[in-house]
Amino acid sequence: MAKTFRSLDEVYTFYNKHARERGFSIRKDSLKRSKDRARTVRLRRYLCSAGRKRQAKFCTMEGRTRRLRPESRFFCKAHLTVKLDKKLNLWYVSSFSDDHSHILARPDEVRFLQSHNQIKAFEIAEILAMAGAGIRKHIIFDNMVSRYGSYAKSPFQRTKLYNMCYREKMKLLAQGDADIAIGIMLTKKDRDPDFFFEHTVDAEGRLQNLFWCDSQSRRDYLDYGDVVVFDSTYKMNKYGMPFIPFVGLNNHRCTTVFACAIVSDETEATYVWLLNTFLKANCQKRPKSVITDGDAAMIRAIRKRSESLNSSLHLHLDYGMTIIDMIVHYENCIVRLRENEAYDDYTASQTVPVTVTECQTIESYAAKAFTHANFYMLQQDMKKVQELEQLGLKTEFR
Repeated sequence: MAKTFRSLDEVYTFYNKHARERGFSIRKDSLKRSKDRARTVRLRRYLCSAGRKRQAKFCTMEGRTRRLRPESRFFCKAHLTVKLDKKLNLWYVSSFSDDHSHILARPDEVRFLQSHNQIKAFEIAEILAMAGAGIRKHIIFDNMVSRYGSYAKSPFQRTKLYNMCYREKMKLLAQGDADIAIGIMLTKKDRDPDFFFEHTVDAEGRLQNLFWCDSQSRRDYLDYGDVVVFDSTYKMNKYGMPFIPFVGLNNHRCTTVFACAIVSDETEATYVWLLNTFLKANCQKRPKSVITDGDAAMIRAIRKRSESLNSSLHLHLDYGMTIIDMIVHYENCIVRLRENEAYDDYTASQTVPVTVTECQTIESYAAKAFTHANFYMLQQDMKKVQELEQLGLKTEFR
């Protein structure tokens, strides 16, 4: 093989492509470094994944309860070794063998081989973004498969996606879920000076309570905060911590979010802290009415009257969510709600509802003065009044 490469990544890509065409998988083996202070890699060897033999400790049932994994290494001698030419700064092939001691995979089996069952970096970022938006993993996988045309053409399998998402979540937990949550809040504060958040920790430094709201939510509360729905019925996370959104209705009679909190318990002291923090975030402006989850009938009515954030949350929350998952999911819900509000603002400014009652003057004025949602409520009432008047006239002439 008289071929040179500019980098080891290029070597791996080339050999892996060859392996895919032939029907085997590859893995990195030994490397050698220079003896100087730089310790530069000067030799790298790649093996067929069936090369060498599994270590003896992995071939015994001693101390194990699960069935041993099937043997996949058969002393295969196929390999590719490259060395670095320091003068040219190029990698060249020093030895190569394509003789295999095992059956090569058929074209339809290649996608199950380890080095060909991989998720590309840009796909990882996209998958994690979709997972963060609350999209279920099986839907994400089906979406990715549709891009390749079929399951057979997908470069990675379903279990690969599930395992990758799990590993990324474990990375967050290893770094400290609560610490990362506070880090996210500090980043938001840097980007949005009017972003507000407060948190408390216990004696061991563990997160107890977290409250936050951005500048838009604070402005919305000043405009629409006469009635606040305070719902603590969500405990959909792996820690069992109540997830509490503060919501209301905007001028389009749709859900608007004033703040959100994650708390460790539902004691009186916690709720006192939470409500005091809510008032602190909103310049001590008190709502005229607060509806809690104890007012079940009223909450059902509020939910029916709006494009409910609560419905959106219930759709995607699950008991495996970390605090980070909850924050990301909440933010994605907020984005969707505000997109809807922006469209409602556009509709209100660029269109005018059609008048249909006999009270044209009043109805025309209301169509310009009110948002569409409020106008249609008034219009329904006017139609009922008109029907009553007509009914009264009919009765009078009898």
